[in-house]
Amino acid sequence: MKSLMRILLSALASLVLVAGAVAPAHAAPVSFDVTKLTAKDIVVKSWNCYNTTVTMSHKKSGVGRWNVWTDITKSGALEGSASFSSSGNKKTAKSLICPTDNSDYGTYRIGPSSIWANASSGYNYVNRDDFTKGSFNVRAHVKSGLTAKRSGSKVTLTATAKRYSIDKWGYATYSPKKAKFQVKSGSSWKTLKTVTLKKGKATYTTKTSKKKSYRFVTVKTSTSAASTSKTVKK
Repeated sequence: MKSLMRILLSALASLVLVAGAVAPAHAAPVSFDVTKLTAKDIVVKSWNCYNTTVTMSHKKSGVGRWNVWTDITKSGALEGSASFSSSGNKKTAKSLICPTDNSDYGTYRIGPSSIWANASSGYNYVNRDDFTKGSFNVRAHVKSGLTAKRSGSKVTLTATAKRYSIDKWGYATYSPKKAKFQVKSGSSWKTLKTVTLKKGKATYTTKTSKKKSYRFVTVKTSTSAASTSKTVKK
C-alpha cells in the first residue's frame, strides 16, 4: 500500500533496526495480525458526510506498542480510513464517508491495513501490510406510500416509492425490481403479490368482502435501504 503513512512506518522501522544492532541475538518473536474488520452501514437521507464505526479485531504476541491504519475503498478508490492503536482506539474508530453522487451508493471495502508494532521487550518489531478485509454498504433512504380503494368486493392497492438522490439533492422516483403488497393475517403479514415498480408506481387488486389492513414494502439492496409504508385499512 503506497501511502505517506506507509513511508513513515518504513522510516520508523529503519530507526528501530539501527537500534536493534545492539540487541541480543535471540530476541523474542513478535507477531500482530488483523483478524476481522467490520463497519456499520450508512443510510443517506441528505447531502452530507456520514460517520461509520469501524471495528477491528486482532491477535498479537510479544507486542508492546502498536498502530494499525486501515484503508476504506470503493471500486478501488480511497474513500476514507480508520486508525487504531494501543494508546487510543484499540477496537473501534470513526471514519467519515462523504458520498457526492448516486454512484457512491453500494459496497465499500475495509482493508488492507498497515501495521507497526514493537516488542514488549527487546528490539524486534512488525512493519507490514495486512490484507484482511471487511465491507459495509452506503444505501439511499427509501420512502414508500400506499393507498387503497374499495369497489364492492374488490380492493385496489396503489403503491409508490421514492429514494434519496444525491444527484438531485432530494427524493426522486424509485422503481425497485422486487417489492411486496402485504395483508395482515393474524399477528403477521402475508405477501399478496411481489411486483416490479414502473416509474415509481405499482397497483394490485384483491377480492375480499372483509375490511383488512394492508402495507407495501421494498426490500433492501446493496444501494437502497428497505422501506415499509403506513398501514391502510379498507
